Amino acid sequence: MPGLMDAHTRIPPEQGRFWLFEYIDADDKDEVRKAVRQNIYYGADAIKLVADNGAFYYTAEEIRAAVEESHAAGRPVSVHVMGGEAARNVILGGADSIEHGFDLSDELLRLMKEKGTWLVGTEFPQAHLEKLDPGGTMGTAKDLAGRIVDRLGRAYRIGVKMAFGSDSVSSLPGKNRADMMLDCLDSWDAAEVPPAATLKALTANAALLLKVEKMRGAIAAGWRPTSSQLRPTLSRTFRLASGEIRDEERESHQAHQVGLTHYTPPHSGRNRLFIGRLRRRKPGI
Repeated sequence: MPGLMDAHTRIPPEQGRFWLFEYIDADDKDEVRKAVRQNIYYGADAIKLVADNGAFYYTAEEIRAAVEESHAAGRPVSVHVMGGEAARNVILGGADSIEHGFDLSDELLRLMKEKGTWLVGTEFPQAHLEKLDPGGTMGTAKDLAGRIVDRLGRAYRIGVKMAFGSDSVSSLPGKNRADMMLDCLDSWDAAEVPPAATLKALTANAALLLKVEKMRGAIAAGWRPTSSQLRPTLSRTFRLASGEIRDEERESHQAHQVGLTHYTPPHSGRNRLFIGRLRRRKPGI
C-alpha cells in the first residue's frame, strides 16, 4: 500500500508467552537494543515501544537505549504510554512521540514541549470507546472521551507538537476504518483546536515526526493525495480552514503531507503507521 510505514512487532517489558505473536519482550537495555535491531533487520520503518501495559514500566535509560539504536538507523521511536512516571521516563529517554497519553498532566505536557516530544493522541470519540471497552475497564466511555478532549485542548494551548493519529482497532456498523479515522476529527473540534492547526497535524507534522518530509509531496497547487482514504479528510479540513490556510501559504510553503494512523490487520503481529502519500501530478490531471 503506498505510504505504509511498518513499525513491525511492538516492544514492551515482559508480557508473557501468550503475547509473543504480537510483542517482543525486552526487559533491560541490552534486550531492548536487540529487539530494536531485530525489528530493523526485518524491515521496520519505525520502532514502537509499549511502556506501561503492566505494573512495571520502562526506565528512562531503557527508552534511551531504544532511541539510540533507532536513531542510528534513521528510524523514529513512538511509545505507547498513558501518563504518570512511565510517561516521564519516555519523555526523558528521548522518544520521538507519545502515543495515546490520555492521562498526561500539564506538568508532563510542558516537559514534552521542552524536550520536543510529539503527541499522537489517538483521540477516540465516545462511540468508539463504547465499542472498544464495553466493560468500562478504563472508566465510562463518556468520562474517558471527555478526558481525552480535555487533554487535547491542554496540549494545544501549552504548545506541544502534535500529529493527528487514530487507533481504529474495533468495528462500528456501517463504517470502515477510514470512516472511523475521520470520526477522531470530532474530538479535535470539541477541544477547540483551530482548523488550521488540525490540518497541520494531519499533514506537515505527521511527515516531520516520521522523518519523511523530504520524501512526500506538499499540500500545494499541482499536488494531490494518492490515498482515497485521505481525500475526504483534506476536503473537510480545507473547507473548515480555507481562510487561515491561504494566509499561512502566503507566509510559508512548508505544508507537507499527511495523516498518521495505527492499523493492525486481523491476526497480525505488526503495528503499522500510515501516512497518506502525496505525489506530483501533471497539469490538467
